[in-house]
Amino acid sequence: MTIRATWFFGGVGNVGWTETWFDGSGTPQAALAKADTNLRPQRLGVLSAAYSLRQIRASDENVLRDSQIISYTAAQGAGAIIPASDLADWGVGTEAQAATVALLIRMEAGSLNRRMFLMRGLPLGPFGADLAYQPTALWVGAFNAWKAAFTGANGYQLRVQGTGASSFPTTCNILTGATSISLGYPGNSPAGIVPGAMIRVSAATGVAFLNGTWRVSAVLQPGGAGTASTVFTYPKRRQIFGAVLTLPIVRLISPSFANFTAAIPLRGAKRNTGRPFGLPRGRARVRTG
Repeated sequence: MTIRATWFFGGVGNVGWTETWFDGSGTPQAALAKADTNLRPQRLGVLSAAYSLRQIRASDENVLRDSQIISYTAAQGAGAIIPASDLADWGVGTEAQAATVALLIRMEAGSLNRRMFLMRGLPLGPFGADLAYQPTALWVGAFNAWKAAFTGANGYQLRVQGTGASSFPTTCNILTGATSISLGYPGNSPAGIVPGAMIRVSAATGVAFLNGTWRVSAVLQPGGAGTASTVFTYPKRRQIFGAVLTLPIVRLISPSFANFTAAIPLRGAKRNTGRPFGLPRGRARVRTG
């Protein structure tokens, strides 16, 4: 069982962002306990005092609507880096702009699997001219503490998404409501395609929003083993349009997870943040009545 852990950050000027990780703790409650006790202090140790951690949310990837949340007051979630002579803050009035500057970190899980991570909410200390990575001694100590906590056996994990062999259903029907599908096979359904599994549907033509990933809700084989079987999927929010002209190719998605083994800082990068914490993206609307 793998848990998705999402950290919510906010700061002045309605600036906010999230950081999402995978955790092998087994339950959302265990993942929250680990994040709060073992990981939060180290993340706050590389977070500028202009920003704060607002919430951590944990949920099981295979269970809908089971999220557990822990919230923090401004004091509990405040960044622990206090501006110092060799680790200066961005200055009053510029913190909102500073949130668009991030440290690009290569997170590795062994020699072949890696992801890029943008660490935001930083002071000026790690950066030189043109955002070159020029860390101060104070910053290196804080970063190494974060790296030790977030990598290794007790840290977070990288998801590696593999796919199984191709299978070729003989029927593909759009079900009532046009938000789910059924796939028919002349014999047993392919190995691994069972309720709860994720499948990737591709190469179907004549329809919009049918190709993509689907979660299997049921597999029916009324005639018994070796007879025709039907694979049903859970509905999606977006409706399918059109009629199937070319039958799809189906592959089983088989994700695996590996502990991070290294975190290598590369350079500074400028990227806009997402929507502010607790506020919708886009233009604010004022109620008049």
